[in-house]
Amino acid sequence: MEKISSNTIQQAAIWMARLWADDVNQQDEIAFQTWYEEKPEHALAWQQLELLQEKFHKVPQSELSRKVLISQEKGLSRRHLLLLGLLNSSIKCNHYAATRTSDCPVNNS
Repeated sequence: MEKISSNTIQQAAIWMARLWADDVNQQDEIAFQTWYEEKPEHALAWQQLELLQEKFHKVPQSELSRKVLISQEKGLSRRHLLLLGLLNSSIKCNHYAATRTSDCPVNNS
């Protein structure tokens, strides 16, 4: 599998958060499409995020997790969860980069 730079993974995660936002508009969608088509690496990063999202949807939810994730007052939005996942990935990639000379691999399965 091709390696994707951590910078491109971050860009894709930011785009996903933006496209999930309540105030997303047509300009955002056009800008995303431009970014997506700009480099093959962008499309690969986006596809990896979509695969990750599919995996999250397949995880069984208990009643407690539904309450935590759905709660508007105390729960985290999908955007916040995505950004937390991005932060976690960045930390892992930074550790990986510190111990190796290449970029962090996206698929760690």
